[in-house]
Amino acid sequence: MQSLNDLIASSVPYLLPALGIALILYSTFKKSAEEKLKGKGVYAEGIVFEQSYKPHSTGDEFSNAPDKITVRFVTQKQEWITVITKNSFGAYYSGQYKNGEPVKILYNPDAPDECVIITKQSEKTVRIILICLGFVLCIIGLVQLLK
Repeated sequence: MQSLNDLIASSVPYLLPALGIALILYSTFKKSAEEKLKGKGVYAEGIVFEQSYKPHSTGDEFSNAPDKITVRFVTQKQEWITVITKNSFGAYYSGQYKNGEPVKILYNPDAPDECVIITKQSEKTVRIILICLGFVLCIIGLVQLLK
């Protein structure tokens, strides 16, 4: 009977290309929240209300980059909305937003809590990185198979 390490080592050449293909497909075909809202969405001016930070895996310190960003904005119906944003393929980085800072919001007028911050950060960069990583994983897996 094979040991666990042997079993893992023998499955890596098959798992890496599968993971690589999954990354390539996900980053190629996944629609971002902004893309989903573009046709029906409405732009509004909002403010960064609050930022929460995820603790490091050690639990002693908090990350420098925010984990969640809460924004407030007024809809066309003059309703105040306070919501935690969901940016697909976005990575918040340290200092990107400050509490009280104005931001441009794209929201669904039928469900205003479906919104996204319009950012200068390019999601294409994240997609390209994921596609490249997918290709690297595929190549490593294929090289392992051919050994």
